[in-house]
Amino acid sequence: MMKILIILFLIILPFSLFAKIEEYTDVNLYFKTGFDANEINLNLTFDDQQYFLINLDASLNNDEKYIYVPWQDVTMFGYYYLLKEGYIGVNLNEKATITVGQIIPKDEIDSKYALFFNNQTEIGKYTVSFDYEGEIFFYKSNWMLLNKDSDLKYPDRGLNYKTYGITLGNFKIGLQDTIIYRNRVFDPYYFLNPFPSTMIQEIRYTYSAPWVQDEEIVDDNAMIGMFTQYNNEKSSYYLQLFIDDLNLNRIFNPESYQNPDKIAWSLGTKQVTKYGIFGFYHAGATKYTSQRTGADKQTEYTYYPSSEYNYPKGNSETKILDYKENYIGYIYGENTVSFLIDYLNQSDKMDNYISLEYAISGEKSPHDPWGLDVEVPEGTQLLNDDVLEHFIELYLQSTVNVTDRITIIPGIKINHYTNKIKLVPISEDPEFKIWRPIEDNNQTNFEISIKFELEIF
Repeated sequence: MMKILIILFLIILPFSLFAKIEEYTDVNLYFKTGFDANEINLNLTFDDQQYFLINLDASLNNDEKYIYVPWQDVTMFGYYYLLKEGYIGVNLNEKATITVGQIIPKDEIDSKYALFFNNQTEIGKYTVSFDYEGEIFFYKSNWMLLNKDSDLKYPDRGLNYKTYGITLGNFKIGLQDTIIYRNRVFDPYYFLNPFPSTMIQEIRYTYSAPWVQDEEIVDDNAMIGMFTQYNNEKSSYYLQLFIDDLNLNRIFNPESYQNPDKIAWSLGTKQVTKYGIFGFYHAGATKYTSQRTGADKQTEYTYYPSSEYNYPKGNSETKILDYKENYIGYIYGENTVSFLIDYLNQSDKMDNYISLEYAISGEKSPHDPWGLDVEVPEGTQLLNDDVLEHFIELYLQSTVNVTDRITIIPGIKINHYTNKIKLVPISEDPEFKIWRPIEDNNQTNFEISIKFELEIF
C-alpha cells in the first residue's frame, strides 16, 4: 500500500513543480461507495494544448471482483489497485494525433447503446491510435491488444478498428470497420493500410498470386457498420448499424439457403427544452451476432474468449465474467432489444438525472458458434426462445456542486430481472456453456451509492 502511495506522489510531483498547473494540469480525486464496496480514484491529465498530452487514471477497489494475490489481504486492507488508463498523445499538427498506451476505447457514438465500443469497460487495452480530423474529412486507425501470453491459455488476439467519414455542417456520416484475429497480437496489414479490413483480408488469401497467405492464418472475423449524426443547439439524433454477416441470398439467390443476418442497430435522440433535456434510445441485435465463427476460432467480438476465469497458480475458484463486461460492442450482445428514456435538469448548483430502461434478451452464445443449434440455422433469428429474460431498471442521480472544487454525487438504482440469464452448461455437451434465461429465476436489486469528487488543481 505504501509503495503505491509513494509512486502516486512521485507521479504528481514533477507536474506540481515544473508544469503551469492552472493552465496545463488537471488532478482529480474521488471516493465512491456503495456501502458494501468502495473505490478511490486518482486521475491526472497534463495537456499543453499544443503538442503533448498525458493521462493517468488509477483506482483502489475492495469489491472482491479481482484478487491482488501477493498483498491484498496483507498490506492493502482488502483493496486491490486497477490501472484504468495510462497513455500519451502527440499532436502531429492541428488535425492529426497519435496516441499510445492503455486506453479505454470509445465509439464515435456517445451512447450506452453504442455498437462498436460500449461504455461499460473499466480497464483500457494497450492501443496505438492515429486520428485525423479535418474540416470535412475524418479518419481513424486503431490497433488494440486483446490477449497476449495468457496464463489461462487464451490464444494471442488483436483487433484493428478504422473509421472514415465526412462532416457537413451539423451532419456527420461515417463508415466503421473492425477485425479480430488470433494467434498473433498485431497485424500491420490492417493498421497501416487505409482500405477496409474485409478487402485487405480477401486479397491476402483468396487470390491466385505470389503474395497469397495461408487461409487458416488469415481466417479473421471482420465486421463493418456505419453511423450518422445530426447536432444543433436544441436537438441531436444518431443512427448506427453493425453488420457481422448479411444474407445477400435474399437478393441474388432467393430460392437457395438463407443464412441468418447477424446485425445490430442503435438509434437515439436528445431534445433540449426549457424544462430540461429529454432523451430516447433504442437498440437491438439478432441472434448469433458477435459470436465466434468456429469452435476453434476464438474471434468472437469480446475482450476475452471465455466467460470464465480463475487464478491458475493459487486460487482454483472459477469466476464468471458478466457478458455485459465482456462484449466489446453492444452492451447486451446478441438476441436482445432494449429501450431507454432519460431526463436531465441542470442548474448552477445541482443537476438531476433520471433514466428508465427496459430490455428483453434470449440465449447468448458468444464463445460457441450457433449456440444449441447443431447445424447452421436458416433465416434470421431474434427473441424466438421459449424463455426470455425481461429486465427493467430505474436510475436516479443528483450532482451537487458544493464549491468550485468539491462535488457530491448520490445515486439510487432499482432493477428487476424476470427469468434472469445465467451461464449454464449445454445438456448435449456439458463442456460448453451458454448464457440462457432461466425460468422463474427472478431477482430484484436496490443499490445506493455516493461519490465525493475533489478537483485538486
